[in-house]
Amino acid sequence: MTSIIESLFAVFKDFHWLVSIDTLLIFFVNYLMFHAAGRVKISWRLLLLGGLLSVVLTPLLPMGFKFLLNPLILFCFSYYKRPDLPWIEPVFNSFYAWGTTNIIIRGLSLIVFPLLLGADLTSRIPESLTEFICVVVTYPIYLLVHRFIGYEYLQVEEKERLRIHFTPIVIGVSFAFLSYGLLNEFMPYFASIWPVEVVNNYAKLVVLLATGAFFIVVSYANQWIKDELFLELKEEQERHFQSLQESSRHILHLYQELYRDGVPKVVVPKKAKTVLATSQEGDSQNLSEEEVPFSKVMPDISNLLSQLLRSVIESKYMEFHAVGIDFIMEVPDPISPSHIDIVDLSAVLTTFLDNALLRAHGQDNSLVRLSYYQSGEVQVLSVETTLSQDSAKAPHKAYENHLSINEQIEDIMERYPQSKLSFKNDKFIYRQQFEY
Repeated sequence: MTSIIESLFAVFKDFHWLVSIDTLLIFFVNYLMFHAAGRVKISWRLLLLGGLLSVVLTPLLPMGFKFLLNPLILFCFSYYKRPDLPWIEPVFNSFYAWGTTNIIIRGLSLIVFPLLLGADLTSRIPESLTEFICVVVTYPIYLLVHRFIGYEYLQVEEKERLRIHFTPIVIGVSFAFLSYGLLNEFMPYFASIWPVEVVNNYAKLVVLLATGAFFIVVSYANQWIKDELFLELKEEQERHFQSLQESSRHILHLYQELYRDGVPKVVVPKKAKTVLATSQEGDSQNLSEEEVPFSKVMPDISNLLSQLLRSVIESKYMEFHAVGIDFIMEVPDPISPSHIDIVDLSAVLTTFLDNALLRAHGQDNSLVRLSYYQSGEVQVLSVETTLSQDSAKAPHKAYENHLSINEQIEDIMERYPQSKLSFKNDKFIYRQQFEY
């Protein structure tokens, strides 16, 4: 390692253009961190333009203000690409990118390199060459974190959670580096006014106060972003609910048309065995595939006060009838979900009904019964699939492995530790019950 560093030092020590390469590479690393932190992608043309602007303008800025250039460029480009996002988000992403890059480069140059190369050799390496080596090392670190460790494959919600939690720390540490750089730049001016001991003491105090104040500001801003994201999520849920309600109204209108004037129309054909005489000798012909209409209509859901649960049941009712499965619902008293979020309960109900549909697939004379009632302080949601004793068969092979509870239900159970999930599965009965 030492010989490699000395060879690089001999080659690049007189090349002033290495500073421009460092600036360009640092901007690209800033963009990598920016892209990892946010939801904005910048085209390669804008990225190249930003790198050239960084190379041209960085030498013209004072040392203490060079840190603003790359975040400002990234913010302008990201706001140009996604003007619909809140302005604070690209600002945070820009400073997150700059702070992450700064922490990695400073950590390598101030801690890792002196430990590996020794303080003497490290002190003789030009600053431009040190930054070049740090930036080159930063790329595999980025690939390690975002690809091999798996950050790139996280869900969007998990990325948002990590970004929100770690952004104040990253920006706070980066601001400490900034304060240190600004004080070093203006230290000669302060030293010409006050004694050196006073300047050093005040410098430490200013760094501590500035870093603490910045942490407080960032924490408040971070909480504000959380609130904004929460409101955005609630608005998205409201739009989803409105869409479900609109679908429910269309379904109800369809049933009203099908059963208008009290005369049941054909909803979905159901296959049944009938016998029809076709010859003068009395011989009969078995029409095993003749289709006859259902005799049942939509179950009474007036006691179910949640519009979202109504929409789920109405849509699943159509699915059951489409495959010839009878469905009944027992809600003895008016009931509305309590002690649980309605979205979580709808996820449980949807999973139960899907499992019931899979279990009854391919079975003759199957019946699905939904029960929802209040038992003291506990509400009970139960979905039971009953199979005919004469024709009960094992689950269809294509669906046997799908009769299980998914990760979403497991997460719901973790959020509500007082809830209870139970099953009964034998040849004739498949019952799923959720108590909360």
